[in-house]
Amino acid sequence: MPAPIFSLATTGANPKATTRQILEAEVNRVVGITFDQANPEDRVAAAASAATATEQAGIATADATQAGVYRDQAQVAALAAGAPLVTSLTDPVPANGTVEILQSGSGAQVWQVVTGAWSLVGWLTTPNFATIGAMTLATALLDGQIIEVNEGFNGESETFTYDATSTLVADGALVVDATGMGAGQLISTRKTFKTDAEFQADPRPDSFFTTDDLCGVGGPSGYTLKKVQVGVDRTTSGGAKWKVLPGVLGYRAEAFGFGAANTGADNLTALQAANDAVAAAGGGKLTVRESATVEGDFYLSAAVNFDAESVDFTFNNGAFNIDGLNAGAHVDYWSAKIQMTRTGTVGPAINLTGDDTVGFNKAAIRGRLYPAVKGSTGVGIRCANTFIVDIFNPSVRNCADKGWKFEPGPQGVTAANLINIFGGETQQCAGGYSAGGVSGIFWHGHGIEGNSAPCFIGANARDIHHIGGYFEHNANTGYDVIIGDAGASPSSISFSECVFYDGSGATKTHAIQLKKCDNFSISDTRGAGYTTALVDYAPLSGSAVNGTWQNITGISATDAALNRNFRNANSQEVEITATTVWDIPSLAPAGTAGAYANTTLAVPGAAIGDFVQVTRGGSLGQVNLWAEVSATDTVRINAANTDSTAADPGNATFRLRVLPKGYYF
Repeated sequence: MPAPIFSLATTGANPKATTRQILEAEVNRVVGITFDQANPEDRVAAAASAATATEQAGIATADATQAGVYRDQAQVAALAAGAPLVTSLTDPVPANGTVEILQSGSGAQVWQVVTGAWSLVGWLTTPNFATIGAMTLATALLDGQIIEVNEGFNGESETFTYDATSTLVADGALVVDATGMGAGQLISTRKTFKTDAEFQADPRPDSFFTTDDLCGVGGPSGYTLKKVQVGVDRTTSGGAKWKVLPGVLGYRAEAFGFGAANTGADNLTALQAANDAVAAAGGGKLTVRESATVEGDFYLSAAVNFDAESVDFTFNNGAFNIDGLNAGAHVDYWSAKIQMTRTGTVGPAINLTGDDTVGFNKAAIRGRLYPAVKGSTGVGIRCANTFIVDIFNPSVRNCADKGWKFEPGPQGVTAANLINIFGGETQQCAGGYSAGGVSGIFWHGHGIEGNSAPCFIGANARDIHHIGGYFEHNANTGYDVIIGDAGASPSSISFSECVFYDGSGATKTHAIQLKKCDNFSISDTRGAGYTTALVDYAPLSGSAVNGTWQNITGISATDAALNRNFRNANSQEVEITATTVWDIPSLAPAGTAGAYANTTLAVPGAAIGDFVQVTRGGSLGQVNLWAEVSATDTVRINAANTDSTAADPGNATFRLRVLPKGYYF
């Protein structure tokens, strides 16, 4: 009988390595040939074949990953060469050294008679069982034996190792008791997990794993951890230590133990740990894909891009903070997509702040926010000592206080500056927003609707501009916006291309109340449903209000007080014009009684100190003509004869142009 020859695919330089699958298949092929060719009359040829198999298998497996195990299998195969296949071992026991191959449903076992008794030598192939349950009943396993299960984790093939002395806590999945053996346990080599809870509950000890082993949780969209001894992020129930690695979604909060099934306190710890890991890595993305409750204040770090889109948070007794005071430095180059509700103690849902002892020191700056506040025990979004922040499509609702609050920081020195709000809406809050001591708040197309109190622009608020905004039915029958109070005057407040609409059935008289403001501007804006004028000019005692209006629907253009303080800016003009007909009486010679005459006319909006230009058709000769604002809303035209003879200019039309004081020609 010719000796079968091993033919193995190998890689690398000598000693060459092979793979478990290649080796196992080749051993099975050679053993099969040996079984087919062996017979009682051809023992010599079979032994030669086995010797060749043993030699070649030993060479091929010199550097294999499981070299010892697979070399043992090759040796078992060599020992079994020529042995008979049986379905039960011979009884009575034959002579010492006798070898038989016992066929079982899990694979072929090689037995040998040693000192008068059958002894298991090993398996020709890896033992295979249909299920974990079937594996636990196995009765012929060696210590260190590798076993395959067809339907293990997630219905897929899984590998176990039999440890004859193990006494770990059995979980029925990763560690199971070897009941068929009467002692020991079967321990999975698996390093993949469906859920974080399953990973956390892993009972296998730290010593079971090798440094730099990798494990995966949650499949392709989940996360990966690496076995470490230092820089530990997670420790499993069995004591194994792991470090979270970033993936395609950056760092996952769930990888640090964040989840709906956990307590709010544990979630805060996990979320903060995830943030700190991203910050320690120099910044990057922090992704959350599971809705949960967080107990207490969370603090976002600089350069962290927080992505919790489509996830609902409940922050109990705390806020989502971008806080330079807490960080001890600027929190900059950050972004946050967050949808949340604040419950418990009163406070803001989202808090942007910093240490404002010296200007913008340790501030929340250069960031992007994509917020959805569904409810808050206090303000929805607070900005204090906040600089250069863009807020996109915000949705702020159901806040016990105002939807937004712009104010100085903890030290009361510096407030928000250069905040852009793009789109979105603020609804069902106790007021749209309040602003005081701030500079540079730009609202682009933001809707403020159905809030129980007006927006308020107070002392030292500067450069607050609404462009393309929408206001509807705020403060019931009250104002949508109130500007000014007893403090320092707001300045540079504007509404451009906005819509004010009273959807309550024409019960509101005005949309805006002006109490105090320097340089108020309203242009290209429409009002509907208000019973009087869009703007209620109601200056506080001793307070000034000035500015311009242009292309306004729903504003009373003939209201004297309004025109006096808001100059018509149509056609890029800042003037009031008027005409009148006056028949100048005959004027006596200069220097005599009757050489001077005047007339007055009403010019709504004219104010003391304004410039007045006057022209008249026809020749005046030596008669001087000039005009002036003689009283509020009143212009006086003067005529004086400078000639030594009498003059009678006669009847004519006079045209007047009134320009505000401070106007430069």
